[in-house]
Amino acid sequence: MSLVAADNTMLFNEYKMLRDEILQLISLQNTLVTFTVTSYVILVGSLYSLDSNVYLFLLPFVILIPMITRVAYYRRSLIQKSAYMIVFLEPYIPEINWETRHRDVWKELDKRKKEKFPNRFFTQRNYEFSILGLITTIIFYIRYLENPICITITTVLSLLFPLICLAFIIWVTYKTNRLSATREEWVEEFKKLKEKPQEEHEKQPEE
Repeated sequence: MSLVAADNTMLFNEYKMLRDEILQLISLQNTLVTFTVTSYVILVGSLYSLDSNVYLFLLPFVILIPMITRVAYYRRSLIQKSAYMIVFLEPYIPEINWETRHRDVWKELDKRKKEKFPNRFFTQRNYEFSILGLITTIIFYIRYLENPICITITTVLSLLFPLICLAFIIWVTYKTNRLSATREEWVEEFKKLKEKPQEEHEKQPEE
């Protein structure tokens, strides 16, 4: 086997490994969203059937906040792997350039402004957690208003808490939905790394 063929085989194996990892991240994300929605429905349904204390209706946030941060981590890792493949692998593997073409198509659509608002709003976006957070907030306020209200510091804090949680979820949702736009930043960073001399990569820090 020639050196060129050996190099191509190594690059292809690395490409396949990263593609498998990307598919695994997508699967994990989908599984996590399904688990979150299912758990949410069961929890809220149980709280209603048991006529629980109003503050227990804030429990869904205990599920939503950790889950959305995990989804954001999966999405960020996926974008990083895609950028790496675009810079270090696809230019050297003949006829394998899905990530590069996908990136170029999205850049061209943005440039031409041909992507209509509905498509831009729904494509590659995740709003499940924000919707569930909004539902949780509404349910809490409805249940809260069913009882006489005495204005105290505790009351004010309890009323602000779901709004703070909802704002955090919406903020993470916004940042997560923008991760695809950050791929260009990662591509540029990997290009800078690629252009550095090999000796600089291998240099060990001095004691």
